[in-house]
Amino acid sequence: MTNFTTRDLSRGTVREPAASMNRESFVAAPSPRSYSLSTKEFADLNLVKAQTVLKQHSTTGSYFGVRPLPLPNRKLLWPDDSIQQLLAEKLQTGSK
Repeated sequence: MTNFTTRDLSRGTVREPAASMNRESFVAAPSPRSYSLSTKEFADLNLVKAQTVLKQHSTTGSYFGVRPLPLPNRKLLWPDDSIQQLLAEKLQTGSK
């Protein structure tokens, strides 16, 4: 089942939402986490340089499992609880 209908106009084909879909179905659900740390602030909390965080993110899409929220202006916002997330992951894996 498709969620879009297609109509043919003189200028070309237009895809538009099916009548059964409402505007709310296009809005992403808000995240329960708070993202307010810049890359520099996130790097300072992790005792590394910002370029280290950016390199790791560009390579793997995260910084050791912590994923940022990308903004339309290509900047990244990192979660406030990132240190707790990294510590919990380390304790869970049992690494020293």
